[in-house]
Amino acid sequence: MKITAEKNDTQNAKSNGAISTNPVNPVANGSANGKGVADQLSDTKKGEDAMAAVKAEPVTAKFALNLDETLKLVEKLAKKTVQRDRYNGYIKTLEDFVVEQQDEEDFGEDANNYKGCELTIKDSKGNVFYTERSTVIGPTIQFMADRFKQRLAEVEAEIVIPS
Repeated sequence: MKITAEKNDTQNAKSNGAISTNPVNPVANGSANGKGVADQLSDTKKGEDAMAAVKAEPVTAKFALNLDETLKLVEKLAKKTVQRDRYNGYIKTLEDFVVEQQDEEDFGEDANNYKGCELTIKDSKGNVFYTERSTVIGPTIQFMADRFKQRLAEVEAEIVIPS
């Protein structure tokens, strides 16, 4: 019976506003700042909306590289520049070769421009592929030029200085 009486006293005190329903966090009941629970939930929702807006915006963090990182970046860019120059050289050589073959006056407009050319491919084991077939040489040159241009574009895309 005594327990019941204590509960009744606690309930009476709550209804009178004498004690907080959450003694650990009186702010949760609105007693500390004068706001009720509904007002506080509304404020929380507004805060969440503001956080969502902040998260939606992309964050651009600028950082400064230390000396070691800067040197590594310069070394990486130098290697990419060498690759770029190499691919540009390959493309230029192939274009010059094709133009030279097309400028030959011995061939008519419909004739194959690679007549008299030879294609030799050697590997590190000493194996050799050799052909004089102009029908193989022309498409091989075109494939090589396309592949070099593709690789050049990939290398150039990797040449970036971070901001």
